[in-house]
Formats: sequence, C-alpha cells, structure tokens
Amino acid sequence: MYNQYPFPLGYGVYPYPGYETTQQRLERASREAYLRSPEYLAQQRSPQQPLQEFVAVAVDSEEAARNHPLDFSGGLQIFLDRGTGRVYLKQINPGTGLLDFDVYEKTTTLDPQSAPAVDKLDVLLQEVRDLKEAFKNAQIDPD
Repeated sequence: MYNQYPFPLGYGVYPYPGYETTQQRLERASREAYLRSPEYLAQQRSPQQPLQEFVAVAVDSEEAARNHPLDFSGGLQIFLDRGTGRVYLKQINPGTGLLDFDVYEKTTTLDPQSAPAVDKLDVLLQEVRDLKEAFKNAQIDPD
C-alpha cells in the first residue's frame, strides 16, 4: 500500500488538518498581536473625509421629507416645501442616536401690538414734514 505521509511525523506533515506545532502557534499569536497593535491600526486607518454639513432637497410634502433616506454621516438634511412654505430639518442626534425631525413654517401675520396704528403713523409723518420744513428754513450761523 502507498504511504500517504512520505515523511515521518514531526517533519512538517501532520496526520490531520488544523494541527499546529508550537512554533506555528507562536508565529500565529505574534501575527495576531501585531494586527491588534496601535502601530498597525494607525497604518490601516484612512484619513477621515470631512463631514458634509448639510443637504438641501426640495420636497412636495412632510411625508416625502420623512420618507427621504437618512444621512448616517451626521449631516443636517434640509427639506424645502415650496407649496406650503415649510422647512423640515432631519438629523441624527449624536447624544441619543435617535432621529430629530423639526418643522418650521413661515408666518406672515403681524402682531397688532407691534405694528403702529394708522392714526399714529399720520402724526409721525406730519412731524417729519414739519422737521424737513424747519431744516430747509433754518439758517446756519457760522459763529
């Protein structure tokens, strides 16, 4: 019968797969330790790409903004809804890992308290006219 192991055991040929000599175990342990070392890991790290600060997208509705794929880089996503005048902001909160979705709407109404009354406006316009007239008629004395 043919001898399947032409060399005696102990010279590099072993009777079953996965068998390691002490030297092979030491070499493997050394290689694994090097792969975990800070020097090797520093070589393998690629420089980080700068984070994209924001992405602006035009959408038709709030539902379209909510269903838009999320940017996992941490950048802010801005969605503009021109039909309703709303702005939607979507971002992953780095503190909690949850999604922050905010809705902002443009308001066009004025607060009646902050707007001057029409009668006050007429009085102010008359004062400005009087001051203009007085300025025109004033003579500047060089002394």
